[in-house]
Amino acid sequence: KDLEGPSLPGKVRRVLRENSNSSPIVIAIGGINEENCHIPVLDFGADGVAVIRAILRSSDPAETARKIRANMLHLAALG
Repeated sequence: KDLEGPSLPGKVRRVLRENSNSSPIVIAIGGINEENCHIPVLDFGADGVAVIRAILRSSDPAETARKIRANMLHLAALG
């Protein structure tokens, strides 16, 4: 089975719901940046994202973190 990619959080959530009574928090990690941080949440069912590389490799880590936070807050306001 495919164990990577943006749809993985939703797949994990479905399997866990089908096999238990719990609803765990699912966080997407890997390849996430300020342009795509909304995709795992909006399109694939993750509860949130963990961003490491995009911030650490940025020439302005604080600004990159602010952009990601703003994008995620905008997403939260939508729904």
